[in-house]
Order: sequence, then structure tokens, then C-alpha cells
Amino acid sequence: MRIELNQVSKVFKNAVALDDISFTVESGELVVILGPSGCGKSTLLRIVAGLDDASFGTVRVGGQDVTKLSPDRRGISMVFQSYALFPHLNVAENIVFGLRIRGLGKAEIRKRLDHAAGMLGLGELLDRKPAQLSGGQRQRVALGRAIVSQQPICLMDEPLSNLDAKLRHEMRREILELQRKLRMTMVYVTHDQVEAMTMADRIVLLDHGRVAQISSPAELYARPSSLFAAQFIGSPPMNMLALEPFGEGCALAGSERLIVRGGCEPLLLGVRPEDVRPAEGGIPGVVIRTEYHGADTLVAAQVSGQEVVMRLYGKHDYQAGDAIHMIWDRESSHLFSVESGERREGLEPRLVLPETAR
Repeated sequence: MRIELNQVSKVFKNAVALDDISFTVESGELVVILGPSGCGKSTLLRIVAGLDDASFGTVRVGGQDVTKLSPDRRGISMVFQSYALFPHLNVAENIVFGLRIRGLGKAEIRKRLDHAAGMLGLGELLDRKPAQLSGGQRQRVALGRAIVSQQPICLMDEPLSNLDAKLRHEMRREILELQRKLRMTMVYVTHDQVEAMTMADRIVLLDHGRVAQISSPAELYARPSSLFAAQFIGSPPMNMLALEPFGEGCALAGSERLIVRGGCEPLLLGVRPEDVRPAEGGIPGVVIRTEYHGADTLVAAQVSGQEVVMRLYGKHDYQAGDAIHMIWDRESSHLFSVESGERREGLEPRLVLPETAR
């Protein structure tokens, strides 16, 4: 079932929490709403669910305007960050609580419970209370409640943030498999870019209550539309190098090795750490620190008074104070306006290097 948001805004007294949000979630699609804390992610999800009212704009579900409808009339289930389980009820009672409130028959309730418990591996835990469950098991119970409701849309508000790293990885996979198996339309809120990049069909990136970019994970990574998108996605974040006027274009401040043709407004040139590599005759720098992570090593260097981080596979024994030279491919360069923060196209960044570095 399709979800459409048209110019949705939310104002709390004099504070604008959401500003003119418009996007569509297609039937069967998994869309992740991503952004830093306080950007309006959960507020937006609550408006879709009907738990909060929009100050302006409309919400449509399956072609119907549901902007003023109560949550129970929207055909939506929701999984919360806090699990929202009743401590005095056992697992089975928690899962089917909503079905009993709706007055479904015992046979249908049992059928749905058995189906959900089988899918989630909860069959041996149905008699336990929430206090007797691990965090991952509690989250499965919350998912079971969404499954038995058989609603075509499921909203998830940072459902894995209370779990450790290993459990988060396992639950991401389980949620994704569940969504695909049930062909459920899902809107998933998170501040974790790993969750967004590994799960989403599309990502809606929010910044201070506004849409910064809507695209697939691959497009968001490869062609960020703004400084904010470029530096929010990727770990470590994209390197940003200030450019200054040079000839008919601009160049890396303090160096003539990196040149951009075609005019020079105030620009920043971005390059991801994994795209930078050491090469004899490249842009000179001095190592300021290294971080060994096991699978890779982060090498930070000072280049013309600016910091550049390289992400190199395996272990590298650079020491602070070592001289180093770096290059990257032209297509790995991203240009952004300092004034607007927007991506700049139509310019030609290139490295002016000796033959030994080419």
C-alpha cells in the first residue's frame, strides 16, 4: 500500500520541527528516514501513524487522505524503540493483545499467533514474561505484534537502538527478510547510517526538519547533493579541502597540485578516505596520526594546512611526522559551494602530478 506525504510541516509554538516534507513510499518498498538526533525523524513517523497532527500538508495512505484520521483507521502497525510490552502479560498475550481488543475470534487469533511465533522463533517463549527475555527476544515480540495485525504498512521508530552491535546486525537481517517475505510497505527511522545503507530501497535524509536528499543508498553515497549529505554518509566522513583562486580557476590552498578549471567561487573539494591512496609524486603531506582497525588503517595527514584522511586496507606502519604523498582518481572528486552547501557540477577538478604519480 502506497504512502504519500505532500508539503507536511509541523510547528511547535515558535519552533519548526518539519518544514515542507514531500515524498512517496511505493507499495512493498522499504524507505529509511535517516538523520541526526533532533532532525524530525520520529515526529515525521508519528504524523504518518496519526499519533501527532501535521500543522500543514496532507498524508495519504492507499490513495485515501488520512490526515485527520485516528491511528486505528489508517491500516498501519508500528514498532517502537522501547518495545512497549506489557510487563504483566506473557509473550503470547503481548503479541495478540491488539487482536483481542479488535474482537477477533479465538481460532483466528491462535492461527496468527502460531504463524508469527514460527516466523520469529518465539514458539518456546510464549509463556515467558518480558522481564525473562533478552533485548533481541523482546524486539521479536514487538515484531510479532506487527505481524499478527496483518496491516499492509509497518512503521519502525529506531527499533534496534537498544541492542548491542551483534544483535543489531542479526535483527537488521531478520527485519529485512520479514519485510520481503510479507511484501510489507515499511518506513524505518534511524540515525544509524549502516542500518540505512544496508536495509533501504531508498533513503530520505533529513537535516533540521527539511529533506536534504532522497535517493537509493548507492546514489546517496556516490553523488551526495550537499555538504551535509556528503559528510553525514560515510565513516570516516568525506574529506573537505578548501580551494582558493588560481589562474582561470582555483587550486588547493597553499598548493598548485590540485586544480579546478572553469571559474572559482568559494568551493570545497570532497574526497572519501577510501578513495585516497599513497603514491610517489602525489600531493605532499605529513602524517599526523594513524588508527589501526584490524581490517584497515586510517592515516591522517596534514596537507597545506588541512587534514586529509586515507582509509587503507590492512595494517600500515606510518608514524606521526612521516612524509607522505597522496592521489585519487578524478571521478572520486566532489565539489560543493561554500555559500549554499550545494553540489557543483560542470567544473573539472584534476591533479597536476609528475609522471611517476599518474
